[in-house]
Amino acid sequence: MGFKSTLSIFIAAAALILYAGNKTLARIDSRIRETEKEIMKLEAKRRSLWIFERVLTEKKEKLSAIQTVSTDNKFVAKAVATDLLESTLKLTRLDGKVYAISFDQSKDFPNLLGIREVSIQIGIRDYPTYMNLVNFMEYLSKGPFFVEGLYMGGAAPSNLAVGGIFKLQLKFYATPED
Repeated sequence: MGFKSTLSIFIAAAALILYAGNKTLARIDSRIRETEKEIMKLEAKRRSLWIFERVLTEKKEKLSAIQTVSTDNKFVAKAVATDLLESTLKLTRLDGKVYAISFDQSKDFPNLLGIREVSIQIGIRDYPTYMNLVNFMEYLSKGPFFVEGLYMGGAAPSNLAVGGIFKLQLKFYATPED
C-alpha cells in the first residue's frame, strides 16, 4: 500500500469522523434548545403560579369569609362552624338542625394556601315567617359561609343527611393558625 492510498483512507476516515461528530453535535444542540424551551415554559408557569398565589393570598386576607381557627383540628373547625350556624338559627327563630359533614383540604383554593373547608348541611323544619328565612340567607351571604346548594321541599338530593322543608349545603372555609 502506498502513501496515496494510506492518505486517502486517512482523509476518508477523518471526513467520516467529522460528519458523525457534526451529526452528534447537531443532535446535542437540538436537545439543548428543546430543554431551554421547556425550562422557559416551566419558568413562565412558575411565575404565573407565584402571581396567582400572591393574588389569592391578598384576596384571602381581605375576605371575611375565610375564618382562622386556632388549630388544625377538624373537631374545632366543625364545632366553630356548627356553633355559628346553630346560634344564628336560634337568633332568626328557625327550627332546624345543623350537621358538619367533613373537614378537608379545600378544592376551591390551591393547596399552597392551606385553606380547609368544612362541609355543612342544614335542614330547616319550620320557620315563623318568610322574613326569618330571608334574614338567615342574608347572614349567610355576609358571613363566613358559601352556599353550595339550596333546596326546598322534596327537591333535595338523597345524600343529604338532613330533613326539613328547606335544606342547604354550605362550605365553611378556615385556615389553621400557625
